[in-house]
Amino acid sequence: MSIFMVKYIPRSLSKRIEELLSYFPAIGIVGPRQAGKTTLARHLQGDFLYLDLEDERDRSKLEADPYFFLERHEDRCVILDEGQQMPGLQLTGLNAFLKNYLPSL
Repeated sequence: MSIFMVKYIPRSLSKRIEELLSYFPAIGIVGPRQAGKTTLARHLQGDFLYLDLEDERDRSKLEADPYFFLERHEDRCVILDEGQQMPGLQLTGLNAFLKNYLPSL
């Protein structure tokens, strides 16, 4: 337990990310370790479902059938934190929402 109270410092990038989410079905927040990506994502405004893929309980929600899980929540923004814990999930998630956003050829 830390004796320090950490106050969230609002990022100007937050508003830009929220704006981008109104145009695009998915965005990625990338950067170096300990740069505040998770903190930024957790402080975004909106109806978000946050999954920490370092947490076995959250990871298990996607392991059995990621398509089913993502389709059940297609009306919400799903934040997948620590995505490197499930290699290949990005492609699965990409395929799941692209079929809803791209016109059939």
